[in-house]
Amino acid sequence: MDRNIPFISSSIMNNFLNCKYSFLKFFENDGFNSYRQDNENGEPIYLQFGTIIHSVIEQFWKSNTRTKKFLIDTFEKEIVSSGFNDSGYITCGYDIFEYFFDYLKYKAPKRKMLHSELSFNVNILGVPLHGTIDAIFYHGDGIYEIEDYKTSNYVKTREEVDEDIQLSMYDYVFNNNAMKEYWFNGIKPKGIILTLHFVKHGKIVQTERTKYSR
Repeated sequence: MDRNIPFISSSIMNNFLNCKYSFLKFFENDGFNSYRQDNENGEPIYLQFGTIIHSVIEQFWKSNTRTKKFLIDTFEKEIVSSGFNDSGYITCGYDIFEYFFDYLKYKAPKRKMLHSELSFNVNILGVPLHGTIDAIFYHGDGIYEIEDYKTSNYVKTREEVDEDIQLSMYDYVFNNNAMKEYWFNGIKPKGIILTLHFVKHGKIVQTERTKYSR
């Protein structure tokens, strides 16, 4: 087999680490060509739900009308357009956006939204890296926050988040000069807060990476 791996992403790294055989089959079947493409046939319902939640949050951040009504209306439009009809998940979705808006209004730190669903394809030290960051905020004084929204039932511990490959990759990429066009006014990060936001549970787990860990 003489094909090269065209890029690396956090999910592909996790695939390799969790099961070498599964990764080999993915590679042999040229899975990279269909990577991240829409899969409407047989997609698990929890993935459909996660896609809807992420889409609504993305539209919220990119809108000038960041109200609770906008969240709910957008969620209902996404349900209709996608044909999603699981009543349990739909009820959960309403709860998520009630919580999400209240969190932003009453509990979230003051920060500037910079980017939502920021996709990157960068080459660092000869390694092609690919991914999409859910949200990036600027706190001021060179401090950025990378936030990833999770709709999973399981909430990771701080220890698990400290070792999370996805966050490590986002931190490494965003700290690199290859991403400087996305920094706030070109200010190089002095620190990056890494956040997993478990919206089904209303829980936030944060960590950071040191220069040594990068």
